[in-house]
Amino acid sequence: MVAIGALLFALIDPTVAAHWPVVMTDLPVGLLSTCVLVCIEALRNWNWVNLVLLSIVLGLTLSVKHSGLIAFGSTGLLGLTGLIWQFRGEKRVDVRKVSIFLLALAGAVVILCATYGFHYRESKQPVEKFNRSLTQKIADLRSPMWRAALGGVARFRFLPRSYIWGLADIVRTGMEGRAHSDYAFGRLTFMERRPLLFPGYVAAKLPIPLTLLSVLGCLIAFRPDRARRDKTAMAALLLLAAALLLILARSGAGYAGVRHALTVYFPLGILAGFAVEYLAKCPRRVVGWGTLALALLSCFPALGVVRPWEYHNILAGGTGGAYRTSATIQLTWANAIKPVAIHDQELVLEEK
Repeated sequence: MVAIGALLFALIDPTVAAHWPVVMTDLPVGLLSTCVLVCIEALRNWNWVNLVLLSIVLGLTLSVKHSGLIAFGSTGLLGLTGLIWQFRGEKRVDVRKVSIFLLALAGAVVILCATYGFHYRESKQPVEKFNRSLTQKIADLRSPMWRAALGGVARFRFLPRSYIWGLADIVRTGMEGRAHSDYAFGRLTFMERRPLLFPGYVAAKLPIPLTLLSVLGCLIAFRPDRARRDKTAMAALLLLAAALLLILARSGAGYAGVRHALTVYFPLGILAGFAVEYLAKCPRRVVGWGTLALALLSCFPALGVVRPWEYHNILAGGTGGAYRTSATIQLTWANAIKPVAIHDQELVLEEK
């Protein structure tokens, strides 16, 4: 029932639906980031099937998008912490299982390299096919730590060259920031980190009934009488979502909109699944099923939006009026657009 509820959440939400027909990697990486659940299952039932499955899912997560590194790192940290805690009094078993778990993580990196045909170069010729060489791309980074890390990976050829180049580009534009402006919460900023920007994106784009179902599901999932395994699974998913939002809060990736936070939608969907289960099994069936039906019917305005990318809920003024309130206006100075004046929270633009 929880799985059905989570599926309903994903089918109804317009932001998720907007990614169905387009060739973008945000939806796959959001789905695959729930690999922490596979890790928990592997820790509970330690067998080769679960370990191989974990390695495959982590490998796909790494391969689909560079931001999959967040889920990979979170899952690895979760697994190692769980193993050390579980076998803290048995050093021999601890070392053996930790070694096997590290092999599963290494297997994920092997799968990543397999998607590049196990070739370090992006072509058969040794000449680089990039608009800037890998050395120059790494040198563009302002962070000495990132320059040293990516330089070492490139020097010892741990990963394909094109993957390293793309990662350097993501760090430069996404983490360190590029020239862009955000208009959110009634304030216009230029290349300024906005910690609440991405939570604001999610709050403004998610249909209100789905938000309420997620909140109700959170209360139900962490009730004292709830099974410990459910609490552990949801805690791991929420920690992953929190880690992603923390990284985004310290980044300059606001130019991409809500798609960079799409991973957060699926823990919210699973929480909504707990609410669906609770309402479906409510002793007073009329109340439970009536509330659930009302919540789903309230989502129909979201389903009726012709362009799902443009949907905003009533907190943002609705789809038609979101630009007047909390919607984000992207200004790219590289396209020669500059702000002229702001009148009543409407930004007047002029081309150079």
